[in-house]
Amino acid sequence: TPSYTYTFKSIFQSIYYHPSIQFLFFTHNNMPDNDSSALITMMMNQHNKQKTKNWSHTLHSKYTLSSLPLKYDLYSLCHINLSHNKLGNAFAKEMSKLIANDIYLRKLDLSYNNLQYKECHLLCKSIKLNRFIVNLNLNCNPGLNEKIYIKLLLYLGKNIKHLKYCWDKGEY
Repeated sequence: TPSYTYTFKSIFQSIYYHPSIQFLFFTHNNMPDNDSSALITMMMNQHNKQKTKNWSHTLHSKYTLSSLPLKYDLYSLCHINLSHNKLGNAFAKEMSKLIANDIYLRKLDLSYNNLQYKECHLLCKSIKLNRFIVNLNLNCNPGLNEKIYIKLLLYLGKNIKHLKYCWDKGEY
């Protein structure tokens, strides 16, 4: 499989510099696991940029830091569809670290990739740490089993409940 690292890197850099992209549909691209680092780097950079922007806004406004993820997710990447690629171990390790700390991402579709049991379990654990993600699709990955699926539903259910509570309080 040829490496398209330069192409992916160029695409993801362009996305990073766009001020208000919310949805990324990068499906059926046969992106191999080793080329996924450009995507992870773009997401980390965007997360840091958004965090800095929100922090400086908080210093000049009435909003608290706890409400920022809900109030200001209109200008950040919140829905990513990476289905039908060849993502695996390297991607899952980095993405699970990112998911655990990302307060903007709401939906992530990783269906039809090459995620084994260990990777599916790692991603599921990261959802437990992130109360803002409400949808993680791992369907049709070789490592998804009933045990992981049930845990994933439990964690996502708690996240939905948390966001509903915030919505009812007027924070969203």
